[in-house]
Amino acid sequence: MKLNKQCFAMIFAFVMLASACGIDSPTATNRTATQVIKGAYEGLLQSVEMVETARVLIGFLQGNIDFEQVAFADEVTLYLAEEGVPAGEKTSLVLHHEDLRNPANWVVYSPYAGRNYRITPPPPIDADLTTAVGVHYKCQPTTLAAHGFPDLARLPHVGTMLYPKDAATCHDSWNLTIVFDPELQTPTIIAVVYAQWEW
Repeated sequence: MKLNKQCFAMIFAFVMLASACGIDSPTATNRTATQVIKGAYEGLLQSVEMVETARVLIGFLQGNIDFEQVAFADEVTLYLAEEGVPAGEKTSLVLHHEDLRNPANWVVYSPYAGRNYRITPPPPIDADLTTAVGVHYKCQPTTLAAHGFPDLARLPHVGTMLYPKDAATCHDSWNLTIVFDPELQTPTIIAVVYAQWEW
């Protein structure tokens, strides 16, 4: 998996810190510190890998990356983060692995809005991609729990936002939150949540 320079720098800093604290020493004196450092390092590495997987997914949906490079589960659930939906109700569609291959299949029908929503980025534009672990973007950073997805909020996830450089407001942004399987060490996509303010 390709990591950017900032990610490498952060991981290297943790490795150096671990070495300074005697991470290879078996003595009981530094065992607790070693465990803490290892846990922090593993958590950081997991976050870096989730963000990279999210970026790969966006690249695939934009037509820039091959399907085989995306870590999908056997099934992925596509959710719409709609406003005004009855409590406990969610608009969603489950796609099997091979159906995910064609971005044209990434369409969810909303019975509340009476229309289809295509869960793919807009045509290639000059836009900045923002990502954040544990965040759900809906124009502004928020949480999945605040928008009717408390179960998904407890799972590892990364919020993404494509923000056109010529956007008048954040309402012109494109937002997708990617949810990962908590049981697998390699970040594997099991769900996505699509949010657009123009609804």
